[in-house]
Amino acid sequence: MSYDAFGEIPVRTGTFRAVVRAGATVTSYERTGAGNPVLLLLGPDEDIATPFWLAIRRAIGAQFRLVVPDAGPTTGDLGGWLGTFLDGLGVDAASFVADEKVGVAVIGFALLAPDRVSRLVLVSNGCPDVPDLDGSIGDRKSTHPLLVVRAQGDPEAVAASVVRFLAGG
Repeated sequence: MSYDAFGEIPVRTGTFRAVVRAGATVTSYERTGAGNPVLLLLGPDEDIATPFWLAIRRAIGAQFRLVVPDAGPTTGDLGGWLGTFLDGLGVDAASFVADEKVGVAVIGFALLAPDRVSRLVLVSNGCPDVPDLDGSIGDRKSTHPLLVVRAQGDPEAVAASVVRFLAGG
């Protein structure tokens, strides 16, 4: 299988657009930041331009290499696509932030390819409100850390919790 990463094009200060071809699949994406890679994956009906997701994007992009694909395949194909997309980016492993619509598929990918998933954050409206954990629950210390955060409340506080977790805290 061949993998090509086409050159990134700056679209505004610190933000780049590019296209990756992994086998027969071509995916465009946006990248901000530098450092360890984090993929932000949202379901097909999720609006990435809401204040909630903008806060998440800004916070992650300030400390990590944030990659946001324009659109991935359906959840049935998502696990296979994730591996080839990472290959196309030239990335061995990444952390993932996913909404509840694609979360199960991302967990499946993490179970099938644990060496490719550094940390996993699931964002869900159904997460219980746990004030002592900044509205989040999870296993922060295992070899495959998982955090589930509530998609409600102060977007900046949720974003700060996500970034702390991705940074190892």
